[in-house]
Amino acid sequence: MGNLVAALDHYRFPGDPLIEELLALLGRANEAEGKRNGRTHAVWAVGDAADSVTRMKADAKKRNRGYHFVAEQTKPSDIDAVATEIAEIAEAVLTFYTVLMVRCGLYESYSIGDP
Repeated sequence: MGNLVAALDHYRFPGDPLIEELLALLGRANEAEGKRNGRTHAVWAVGDAADSVTRMKADAKKRNRGYHFVAEQTKPSDIDAVATEIAEIAEAVLTFYTVLMVRCGLYESYSIGDP
């Protein structure tokens, strides 16, 4: 994705702050994806307390550290926070996309109540 953004910066919008906004948005999305994957690809168990759950994750990466196992307590509200973060990023991507389409002349901007 970095090459595409670099091409936009170089050819279509040289020096435009819109590209910096896109890079920041992509960074947020990448970070949220890591959080989501860490929760989705884990095994879950009952937590130590009534309001917690245990996330267990194992991996074996020879290059870094060999076999690695993590068990951590988390609250359902922490899981919900990741979902909320992803929804907020998705909304920001849609808004960015709309601004980009208007800027490129591919979409006209309308307000509620316009004919």
